Amino acid sequence: MKKVWTLAVTTFQELIREKFFVVGLVMAFLLVALSYLLGSLSFYEQTRILFNIGTMGIELVLIGLALFSGSVLIHKEIELRTCQIILTRPLSRTIFLLGKWTGLLIFIFLTTLLLGLVLLLLSFEQFSNLNYLFVLEQIFLKVVLLMSLAFFMGLVLRPVLASLVGLSLYLLSHSVQDIQFFLKRAHGGQIPDWFLIAQKLIPRFDQFNWKSFYFIEKGIPSESFAMMNFHYLSWIFLILSACLLVWRKKDIG
Repeated sequence: MKKVWTLAVTTFQELIREKFFVVGLVMAFLLVALSYLLGSLSFYEQTRILFNIGTMGIELVLIGLALFSGSVLIHKEIELRTCQIILTRPLSRTIFLLGKWTGLLIFIFLTTLLLGLVLLLLSFEQFSNLNYLFVLEQIFLKVVLLMSLAFFMGLVLRPVLASLVGLSLYLLSHSVQDIQFFLKRAHGGQIPDWFLIAQKLIPRFDQFNWKSFYFIEKGIPSESFAMMNFHYLSWIFLILSACLLVWRKKDIG
């Protein structure tokens, strides 16, 4: 456990020194600031606009950081052969991979916390309730899932392709209900069996999309919140297990 933590801290320090982290933070602050300015144009809708655009901006920036950093991290270690040097020490491949993944997890968690705090301060504490924390947790787990997928795809694909796979999954999983609607119309009210099977093989981001001020006002049902945690954590565990399996058998030269 100590070795995993040491690698995680080292990975986190490497990530915050990267230029893309600074660019991502600047973009996030600009989007949150934009949501604040747009909200100020409409007195009655100020809080709603601030929350809706602010949380969307946070999610998009976090996804960009997660996909890029997740797809590049291990690929860079293999390309530069630094992982070979590290693995010559009494360190297993499993510990190495878990350390890198945990470092990414810390990076995403602290960035989510920072951006969520900025949005909270701009709202003058109008979002200071548990519902806001639940929405941030939903965003965080979604981003960690995509980060884990990019991490996995980075083991077998080039970083650009790995990032595109993650982005495609994000867009597809948010469009399941729309695709289902059009397929239903095209097949006379029936949904094809292949689609019913396919939708069970991808994470369902559309079912837990709570980036709306409605959920701040009305709250999130405890059953939905528990289901969201189980759904995302199950997918994260499955993808991380696949990462470990592929990494143990991967030829790193």
